[in-house]
Amino acid sequence: MVLAVFLAHVTSLSNDFLDYDDRALFVENPLIRSGEASNVWAIFSPDRPNWRPLRDLSHWLDYLVHGQSPFWSHLHNLALLAICVVVMVRLLERLGATPAVALWATALGFVHPMQVETIAWVTGRKDLLACIFGVTALGCLLRMITAERPFRWGVAGFTCTALAIMAKGHLVVMPALFVGLMFVPPRGGLERLKTRRFVLTFVALTVLSACVVPLISRGPVVLRADLLEHGDRFRLSVSDQLQLPGLYVSKYVWPANLSPVYDPLPFGAIHRIYVGLGVGVMLAWVTLLVRWFRVSDKRFAPLFFSLILLMPHLHLVRGTVFMANRYVFLIAPLWSWILVETLVKYVTTSRLLPFILGGLVFAWAGVGMHEHLAWRNSVTLWTRVVERAPDNPYGRQRLGRTFYEAGELERAAPHFMKIADDDPTSEGRNYNAAKVLSELGRYPQARHYLVRCVEHVPDSRQCAQRLLWIDQQLGVEATNSVRR
Repeated sequence: MVLAVFLAHVTSLSNDFLDYDDRALFVENPLIRSGEASNVWAIFSPDRPNWRPLRDLSHWLDYLVHGQSPFWSHLHNLALLAICVVVMVRLLERLGATPAVALWATALGFVHPMQVETIAWVTGRKDLLACIFGVTALGCLLRMITAERPFRWGVAGFTCTALAIMAKGHLVVMPALFVGLMFVPPRGGLERLKTRRFVLTFVALTVLSACVVPLISRGPVVLRADLLEHGDRFRLSVSDQLQLPGLYVSKYVWPANLSPVYDPLPFGAIHRIYVGLGVGVMLAWVTLLVRWFRVSDKRFAPLFFSLILLMPHLHLVRGTVFMANRYVFLIAPLWSWILVETLVKYVTTSRLLPFILGGLVFAWAGVGMHEHLAWRNSVTLWTRVVERAPDNPYGRQRLGRTFYEAGELERAAPHFMKIADDDPTSEGRNYNAAKVLSELGRYPQARHYLVRCVEHVPDSRQCAQRLLWIDQQLGVEATNSVRR
């Protein structure tokens, strides 16, 4: 099964580093590029923004071993993926799945096309590390519940929890996951909640999460157009948030035309459809959770844990990005467990079941290989983003910058002009378009964007200076405001 998952993602070995956090967090990060041991302490410093020290430590080790080779960095990701498969199978078995069901669920979960982003992207390593240590922590804590000498398992679970949170802060939900372990199997959970070992462990995990929350909250996820202008945050309304459960489930069930990076926010009639779908999905989740708990159904455990893991990605705190495929990296195997258990229950012909599951693995792996094509380099990535969302200024800005830095100004210009025309009041967008056009020698067009920039942002020094220079090239008399 490890080999099957590996083969589904092996094409990522030919990928390059991407202009999507890879440069900022690894390729151009001075803490990593120096290779000095003293930087390890700086990596774990609580004063750093975007505090994910375990991810950065893995990049630092990469630099020591192979410098900055894309091949070895992607091979590192695939090695971590293999470990994820092993620990996930073991956890599902401990939670009540049969060995065959655990294998099929894990295979379906990790070959799913939504997992491509995490595996094919070097910076996606944070999810791989969080999966390894988070799943291991749950396994240790589960052993602690029933062990005669629980201390060592409790210490191991606490340590792995700390490492998982240092890889990705969303696992601060571990105390809630630990409560769910008390109900595996569901009956007897209330008696377990009264034990001393539960109280002490729950308090320790809660204190750990509370201490880490201020560290991870200093690095909010913001969409940025870094060439010369910062992008705005997505301000999500309640109706926007209600779409998310339906969107996540629909992409899991039908993973066609996935958008790499961040999915755009649906508007118009499709917005209302997804709101209704999201509300329906949440009601179905609650209904199934109560029903499966009452009858001690095995599907209770994966549904409960997946809902807890999904909570941070429903954006209960305003001002973050909408959604991304990598948010379900840990959740997809749990949903796959529910899917396999449901098929086992309702497919009466047992000989037919392996063909159904095998066909699904093959189909998802095939779609995933197509998604891998978008992650080969920065041009293919941002081209795919623009194809899926032509009006997404973030994708066009990144694609234009990629062409610009490669010296392909003719290919960069249309993208900068498009986003400048979509928002004519933006100083940065008008200036970027004018800068590329002036370097191409297309001064009249460049002047058009600079005049518009000065009209909307009279205090823009950079636009005024470049406009003055272009007027000199064209022999046009500059206005008094531009001279000033």
